[in-house]
Amino acid sequence: MQMATLFAALAGLCSGTWPFFMRQTGLGAHFMPLAFSASTLLVTGAFAFLWSQQYGMGSVSVRWEMLIPAGLFGAGVLVGVGLMLMYSAPERVGVNLLVLALVQITVPAVYTLYVHGQIPSARLVAGFAAAYFAVWALVGANVGPKPSVAVAESAAIQKSAQ
Repeated sequence: MQMATLFAALAGLCSGTWPFFMRQTGLGAHFMPLAFSASTLLVTGAFAFLWSQQYGMGSVSVRWEMLIPAGLFGAGVLVGVGLMLMYSAPERVGVNLLVLALVQITVPAVYTLYVHGQIPSARLVAGFAAAYFAVWALVGANVGPKPSVAVAESAAIQKSAQ
């Protein structure tokens, strides 16, 4: 396995796991992104410091026109996940993360087609259809409480947070 693939799998594992821990913190959705960012800054700051000692600082030329939207989209992830965690009944968090994952894998697939100027093949379209069907089947399965119960539980969670 290539190192890049190994790190992609590790990032996917972490990306799929952290929301379950964040849900248990007791923080409201309005503090989740801030707490996540602060704790992430501590860990990544330590890595950056250690790596810069060994590898140097890297490029000092920053493309702000790319950094700003990247930061905005990153903040959108954190705010969206925080709100999703707030509105989800505990039993539905995993199901809602399936929807997040589906959209998350669709974006780079479409981007790759765009960059290479390709028209989607029948196999790719079938793959998308299978992925969307899988999420539809899992979301529609009897996992967790019925949606009306989840809405009532979410309303109770929001009211207790106030």
